Amino acid sequence: SSTFLAGDSSYKTVSGTTINNNADNRVITGSGTANTLEGEANFTFDGTSIYSQANLKLEHTGDAMRIIRLDADRGAGGNSLGDIEFQWNGNVNAKISGIAGNDTTNKDDANLDFFVRESGSAIARAMTINKDGVVGIGANNNADLGSGLHIRTADSGASANAESDELVLEGTAEVGMSILSATDGSGTIFFGDSGDNGAGRLVYYHGANAMRFVTASTERGSFRASNANSGSLVVGGTSW
Repeated sequence: SSTFLAGDSSYKTVSGTTINNNADNRVITGSGTANTLEGEANFTFDGTSIYSQANLKLEHTGDAMRIIRLDADRGAGGNSLGDIEFQWNGNVNAKISGIAGNDTTNKDDANLDFFVRESGSAIARAMTINKDGVVGIGANNNADLGSGLHIRTADSGASANAESDELVLEGTAEVGMSILSATDGSGTIFFGDSGDNGAGRLVYYHGANAMRFVTASTERGSFRASNANSGSLVVGGTSW
Protein backbone atom coordinates (compact mmCIF):
# COMPACT_ATOMS: atom_id res chain seq x y z
CA SER A 1 0.00 0.00 0.00
CA SER A 2 1.08 3.59 -0.58
CA THR A 3 -0.48 4.80 2.69
CA PHE A 4 -0.21 3.95 6.38
CA LEU A 5 -2.28 4.72 9.47
CA ALA A 6 -0.58 7.43 11.56
CA GLY A 7 -0.83 7.96 15.31
CA ASP A 8 -3.55 10.54 14.86
CA SER A 9 -5.71 7.85 13.18
CA SER A 10 -5.31 9.50 9.78
CA TYR A 11 -3.90 7.89 6.70
CA LYS A 12 -0.55 9.27 5.39
CA THR A 13 1.04 8.80 1.99
CA VAL A 14 4.31 6.85 1.92
CA SER A 15 7.09 8.69 0.07
CA GLY A 16 10.05 6.79 -1.35
CA THR A 17 13.74 7.87 -1.24
CA THR A 18 15.97 7.54 -4.28
CA ILE A 19 19.74 7.00 -4.06
CA ASN A 20 21.51 8.18 -7.19
CA ASN A 21 24.78 6.50 -8.24
CA ASN A 22 23.73 3.48 -6.21
CA ALA A 23 26.80 1.27 -5.83
CA ASP A 24 28.54 -0.64 -3.06
CA ASN A 25 30.87 1.06 -0.55
CA ARG A 26 29.95 4.64 -1.40
CA VAL A 27 29.40 7.43 1.10
CA ILE A 28 25.79 8.67 0.95
CA THR A 29 25.23 12.43 1.08
CA GLY A 30 22.30 14.79 0.83
CA SER A 31 20.89 16.21 -2.37
CA GLY A 32 19.17 19.41 -3.38
CA THR A 33 16.17 17.39 -4.50
CA ALA A 34 13.55 16.17 -2.05
CA ASN A 35 13.62 12.46 -1.21
CA THR A 36 16.93 12.03 -3.09
CA LEU A 37 20.37 11.03 -1.80
CA GLU A 38 23.68 10.82 -3.67
CA GLY A 39 26.18 7.96 -3.67
CA GLU A 40 29.54 9.75 -3.79
CA ALA A 41 32.13 7.98 -5.96
CA ASN A 42 35.11 10.12 -4.86
CA PHE A 43 35.13 8.81 -1.28
CA THR A 44 34.68 5.05 -0.92
CA PHE A 45 35.55 2.16 1.41
CA ASP A 46 36.23 -1.31 0.02
CA GLY A 47 36.42 -3.11 3.37
CA THR A 48 40.20 -2.62 3.61
CA SER A 49 41.06 0.90 2.48
CA ILE A 50 39.36 4.27 2.23
CA TYR A 51 39.80 5.99 -1.13
CA SER A 52 39.40 9.71 -1.68
CA GLN A 53 39.77 11.74 -4.88
CA ALA A 54 39.66 14.98 -2.89
CA ASN A 55 41.65 16.54 -0.07
CA LEU A 56 41.39 15.10 3.43
CA LYS A 57 41.05 17.78 6.09
CA LEU A 58 40.93 17.37 9.88
CA GLU A 59 39.66 20.51 11.58
CA HIS A 60 38.52 21.48 15.05
CA THR A 61 36.98 24.90 15.59
CA GLY A 62 37.82 24.89 19.32
CA ASP A 63 41.11 24.80 21.22
CA ALA A 64 41.85 21.13 20.54
CA MET A 65 44.24 19.05 18.45
CA ARG A 66 43.45 16.51 15.76
CA ILE A 67 45.17 13.11 15.51
CA ILE A 68 46.05 10.72 12.71
CA ARG A 69 46.88 7.47 14.50
CA LEU A 70 48.68 4.48 12.94
CA ASP A 71 48.65 1.60 15.45
CA ALA A 72 50.26 -1.80 14.76
CA ASP A 73 51.02 -4.53 17.31
CA ARG A 74 54.29 -5.66 15.72
CA GLY A 75 56.36 -8.42 17.29
CA ALA A 76 59.92 -7.54 16.27
CA GLY A 77 62.20 -4.52 16.27
CA GLY A 78 62.80 -2.98 12.87
CA ASN A 79 59.25 -3.58 11.67
CA SER A 80 57.27 -0.65 10.33
CA LEU A 81 54.49 0.55 12.63
CA GLY A 82 52.94 2.67 9.91
CA ASP A 83 53.88 4.42 6.68
CA ILE A 84 52.87 7.62 4.97
CA GLU A 85 53.50 7.00 1.27
CA PHE A 86 53.94 9.47 -1.56
CA GLN A 87 53.16 7.91 -4.94
CA TRP A 88 53.57 9.08 -8.50
CA ASN A 89 51.23 7.25 -10.87
CA GLY A 90 51.11 4.26 -8.51
CA ASN A 91 54.86 4.16 -7.78
CA VAL A 92 55.95 4.69 -4.17
CA ASN A 93 58.74 7.26 -4.56
CA ALA A 94 58.96 8.56 -1.00
CA LYS A 95 57.63 7.59 2.41
CA ILE A 96 57.87 8.31 6.13
CA SER A 97 57.94 5.23 8.37
CA GLY A 98 57.65 4.72 12.10
CA ILE A 99 60.04 1.82 12.82
CA ALA A 100 59.66 -0.36 15.93
CA GLY A 101 62.62 -0.34 18.31
CA ASN A 102 64.34 -3.22 20.07
CA ASP A 103 62.21 -3.21 23.24
CA THR A 104 59.53 -5.63 22.09
CA THR A 105 58.30 -6.14 25.68
CA ASN A 106 57.35 -2.59 26.63
CA LYS A 107 57.00 -1.50 23.00
CA ASP A 108 57.83 2.07 23.91
CA ASP A 109 60.69 3.04 21.58
CA ALA A 110 60.87 3.64 17.84
CA ASN A 111 62.70 5.44 15.05
CA LEU A 112 61.29 7.78 12.43
CA ASP A 113 62.75 6.97 9.00
CA PHE A 114 62.51 8.95 5.76
CA PHE A 115 62.79 7.09 2.43
CA VAL A 116 63.28 8.48 -1.08
CA ARG A 117 63.81 6.95 -4.49
CA GLU A 118 66.21 7.77 -7.31
CA SER A 119 65.11 7.08 -10.87
CA GLY A 120 65.83 3.47 -11.79
CA SER A 121 66.61 2.47 -8.19
CA ALA A 122 64.70 0.97 -5.31
CA ILE A 123 63.33 3.17 -2.55
CA ALA A 124 65.97 3.61 0.18
CA ARG A 125 66.34 5.20 3.60
CA ALA A 126 67.71 8.76 3.33
CA MET A 127 67.37 9.96 6.93
CA THR A 128 66.74 8.49 10.37
CA ILE A 129 65.74 10.13 13.65
CA ASN A 130 66.28 7.54 16.35
CA LYS A 131 64.80 7.23 19.83
CA ASP A 132 67.62 9.34 21.32
CA GLY A 133 66.96 12.22 18.93
CA VAL A 134 70.08 11.45 16.88
CA VAL A 135 69.78 12.31 13.17
CA GLY A 136 71.44 10.17 10.52
CA ILE A 137 71.47 11.53 6.95
CA GLY A 138 72.34 9.55 3.83
CA ALA A 139 73.32 6.44 5.76
CA ASN A 140 70.62 4.03 4.56
CA ASN A 141 70.92 2.40 7.98
CA ASN A 142 70.54 3.56 11.56
CA ALA A 143 73.59 1.90 13.16
CA ASP A 144 76.53 3.73 14.77
CA LEU A 145 74.95 7.15 14.45
CA GLY A 146 76.82 8.77 17.33
CA SER A 147 74.98 11.19 19.61
CA GLY A 148 74.07 14.13 17.38
CA LEU A 149 74.11 14.49 13.59
CA HIS A 150 75.67 11.84 11.36
CA ILE A 151 76.04 12.57 7.63
CA ARG A 152 77.16 9.50 5.71
CA THR A 153 77.80 9.16 1.99
CA ALA A 154 79.15 5.61 2.39
CA ASP A 155 79.94 3.19 5.21
CA SER A 156 83.62 3.53 6.15
CA GLY A 157 83.49 0.71 8.69
CA ALA A 158 84.69 3.07 11.41
CA SER A 159 82.90 4.24 14.56
CA ALA A 160 83.03 7.78 15.92
CA ASN A 161 84.97 8.49 19.09
CA ALA A 162 82.57 9.07 21.99
CA GLU A 163 84.29 12.38 22.79
CA SER A 164 83.62 13.80 19.34
CA ASP A 165 80.43 12.19 17.99
CA GLU A 166 77.99 15.12 18.14
CA LEU A 167 78.74 15.79 14.46
CA VAL A 168 80.03 12.92 12.31
CA LEU A 169 80.92 13.11 8.61
CA GLU A 170 81.57 9.72 7.02
CA GLY A 171 82.52 8.37 3.62
CA THR A 172 84.91 5.93 1.95
CA ALA A 173 86.92 8.44 -0.10
CA GLU A 174 87.75 12.08 0.66
CA VAL A 175 85.48 13.47 3.37
CA GLY A 176 85.19 17.13 4.26
CA MET A 177 83.11 20.08 5.38
CA SER A 178 82.70 23.39 3.53
CA ILE A 179 82.09 26.85 4.97
CA LEU A 180 81.21 29.13 2.05
CA SER A 181 81.31 32.92 2.46
CA ALA A 182 81.21 36.09 0.34
CA THR A 183 84.43 37.30 -1.30
CA ASP A 184 84.71 40.00 1.37
CA GLY A 185 83.28 37.89 4.21
CA SER A 186 84.71 35.36 6.61
CA GLY A 187 84.09 31.79 7.74
CA THR A 188 84.55 30.91 11.41
CA ILE A 189 84.71 27.89 13.70
CA PHE A 190 83.94 28.93 17.29
CA PHE A 191 85.06 27.21 20.50
CA GLY A 192 83.02 28.44 23.46
CA ASP A 193 82.08 27.79 27.06
CA SER A 194 79.65 29.19 29.64
CA GLY A 195 81.93 32.18 30.24
CA ASP A 196 82.79 33.03 26.64
CA ASN A 197 81.00 31.65 23.61
CA GLY A 198 83.88 32.70 21.34
CA ALA A 199 86.95 32.04 23.48
CA GLY A 200 88.67 30.18 20.68
CA ARG A 201 88.21 30.73 16.95
CA LEU A 202 89.58 29.74 13.59
CA VAL A 203 88.68 32.45 11.11
CA TYR A 204 89.33 32.67 7.38
CA TYR A 205 88.86 36.20 6.03
CA HIS A 206 88.35 36.20 2.27
CA GLY A 207 88.91 39.94 1.90
CA ALA A 208 92.61 39.53 2.76
CA ASN A 209 92.94 35.77 2.13
CA ALA A 210 94.10 35.34 5.70
CA MET A 211 93.62 32.71 8.40
CA ARG A 212 93.31 33.98 12.00
CA PHE A 213 93.99 32.01 15.19
CA VAL A 214 92.19 33.24 18.33
CA THR A 215 92.58 32.04 21.92
CA ALA A 216 91.01 33.59 25.04
CA SER A 217 89.11 35.90 22.63
CA THR A 218 92.42 37.44 21.41
CA GLU A 219 94.08 36.95 18.07
CA ARG A 220 97.45 35.27 18.59
CA GLY A 221 98.57 34.94 15.01
CA SER A 222 97.54 34.61 11.38
CA PHE A 223 98.67 33.44 7.99
CA ARG A 224 98.25 36.32 5.54
CA ALA A 225 98.66 36.80 1.82
CA SER A 226 97.98 40.53 1.47
CA ASN A 227 100.98 42.20 3.14
CA ALA A 228 104.78 42.17 3.22
CA ASN A 229 104.67 38.95 5.18
CA SER A 230 102.72 37.18 2.46
CA GLY A 231 102.68 33.43 3.02
CA SER A 232 104.29 33.82 6.46
CA LEU A 233 102.97 33.44 9.97
CA VAL A 234 102.26 36.78 11.60
CA VAL A 235 102.34 36.55 15.39
CA GLY A 236 100.22 38.85 17.50
CA GLY A 237 96.92 40.64 17.18
CA THR A 238 97.73 43.01 14.35
CA SER A 239 94.96 44.31 12.11
CA TRP A 240 94.14 43.07 8.64
